[in-house]
Amino acid sequence: MKLILLFLLLLSSCVCLPKQTTLLPSASQVIVFEDSVTELSADKFEKDLLAADSGNSAVFVVIRTGGGSVKAGLKMVNAIQFAKNPVVCIVDQEAMSMGSYIFEACPRRIMIKGGMLMMHKPSLGSPLADLVEFRFLDGLLSSMCEAMAVNMNITGPELRALILLKHEVYWTWREAMHYGAIDQVESSLKEALEHPFRDHL
Repeated sequence: MKLILLFLLLLSSCVCLPKQTTLLPSASQVIVFEDSVTELSADKFEKDLLAADSGNSAVFVVIRTGGGSVKAGLKMVNAIQFAKNPVVCIVDQEAMSMGSYIFEACPRRIMIKGGMLMMHKPSLGSPLADLVEFRFLDGLLSSMCEAMAVNMNITGPELRALILLKHEVYWTWREAMHYGAIDQVESSLKEALEHPFRDHL
């Protein structure tokens, strides 16, 4: 009888089935970008991404930005695309203007409910300069729409036409899901960090 009780005690203390646990990534794997997109912030982002990418785990970029410089944004896109580990970008609050372009360049795109994507025509900063450089800006819009639409359910020309029609396009997670601008939607940042590769939106 003692042997049976001892056997039952041992069984109760061992882990017979794997527990369903989820782990948050370490702080060194998470970059929070909540600045305007400038040369200075892009340089810092590049350094932060290089440091986070030095291990063998996915890198998480939490985006909260109103946008900024096209040139600086392209530097950030370049850093994301040359990372050796998967880069998961999460729109936590807003990815507007150049921020939406950076977000669409990410291999894995997650949006938090309540977040916002915004796209619009590029500008040089003054009406006169914009008028003088109309062809340049129109070409820039076309090329950016082509790049953003690669992983969307919309073509580059269709996206460009939509932006020109509305001037500024604002997408909640529902519109973003409809147009294929996101791979996944989560209710909170914690859930996005815990489950970055869910099979469904």
